[in-house]
Amino acid sequence: MSLIDFLLLIFLNIIWGSAYAVAGYTMLFFAPFFLYSIRFLMTAGITLPFYRIPKDLIHKIIILSIFQIITFLGVALGVKNLESSISAILIKLDIPFSMILATIFLKEKLTKQMIFGILICFFAVYFLSGNFSFNNFGYIVILIIASFSSGCANVYIKTIKNTSSQQIVCYNSLFTGLGLLLVSFLFENNFV
Repeated sequence: MSLIDFLLLIFLNIIWGSAYAVAGYTMLFFAPFFLYSIRFLMTAGITLPFYRIPKDLIHKIIILSIFQIITFLGVALGVKNLESSISAILIKLDIPFSMILATIFLKEKLTKQMIFGILICFFAVYFLSGNFSFNNFGYIVILIIASFSSGCANVYIKTIKNTSSQQIVCYNSLFTGLGLLLVSFLFENNFV
């Protein structure tokens, strides 16, 4: 990896990491499920005119969307009720969960270094999120479930073949956004 690529990767992670702080702030003004539904529906609205619906794969995209709905319900609850830094750390458990699930379902091989990295990741989450308390334990569990669901989505998406990644993003955004909007209408009283 070149130095430019490495610096771009660091920059990208700073942008992604700051999204949790921005989401935490915007949740002062918008209901969390509603906010995430709008995010997905905007993506769908921008991309829908360019991609036809992959009718033979729609059931797989709906399953992927269910994983994403679970993920973002957990993220919304975590960011709303925990410090943004703890939420950002916990949701990143999706990486080791993805690696473990890929080993089980896709028969990918884990090297010793990867296993060591997974152990370090779980230890780092425990260490860096050291201010767990019983007051926020439920939200921590919800975020870990959301991380696992995100890991499932990361592995499941590899099983969707014969379509472009743009089509998957387009229709996954549509179904995930609609699902989150439904949850918002059912459980949130004030959207703004």
